[in-house]
Amino acid sequence: MCVSSRAIVNNPDVTRAAPLTDIWTNDFWGTPIGSSSSHGSYRPLCVASFRLNHWTGGLDPKGYHAANVLLHCAVTYLVYAVYRTLMPGRRPAAAAAVFAVHPVHAEAVAGVVGRADLLACLFYLAAFLCYAAHVRHRDRTPDPRRRVVCCDAGCHRRTYRLGSAVRTVFAALGLGTCSSDLDGLPGGVTECCAVREWACLAATLLMAAASMLAKETGLTVLAVCAVYDVLFASKQSPNKVRHLSVIITIVDNPNNCYC
Repeated sequence: MCVSSRAIVNNPDVTRAAPLTDIWTNDFWGTPIGSSSSHGSYRPLCVASFRLNHWTGGLDPKGYHAANVLLHCAVTYLVYAVYRTLMPGRRPAAAAAVFAVHPVHAEAVAGVVGRADLLACLFYLAAFLCYAAHVRHRDRTPDPRRRVVCCDAGCHRRTYRLGSAVRTVFAALGLGTCSSDLDGLPGGVTECCAVREWACLAATLLMAAASMLAKETGLTVLAVCAVYDVLFASKQSPNKVRHLSVIITIVDNPNNCYC
């Protein structure tokens, strides 16, 4: 089992010799984060995944390696989804296939402590996809006749009823009513699209936080989302095709060596 004994075998946060809550106050190696001897690597989600592995199979390496392989498969799918968001045709599938078998990823997948890179990359790509969905809902054309329906009619009706109830409560409390920049769309489409827009943004922040808690570099996805918005998603950008290569390079950068 190619693994640091300090990170797993001798880590009380993994072997359950320490309370579960210590995961949030210790570093990656099980040392209190405020200690002068701490490495300073704060990765509680990764340590929690090791602890789950230990709970289900002890120190048997098979479970740890199987988890890494499954995470790599999930990351590969998200790579495909990201490229499909940015490029048409068959190129996303080809890019994901190259990513899946590229030897540069061997250390992160085969080495158990590479779990931090796998988890960080997984949540990193998920955050970007959530932000891309947020941008799609936000930048839809204001003409209701040309708007693409974001979900089925049943969803619109449920969201419309929920929005009506919220407005009633606000009015009863004397807080006024809240309006949406999507006003003018028929019925629940207004509320539903607005709900999806902000839900995707909230999911972006949640996934970015999870990526950071898996490995510190995960927080950089917020900067990537900002670059995507400015260079590619903005309707005012006249050079989307030229900027596409920049976006792909930036998004794919953490995937080359799993952060």
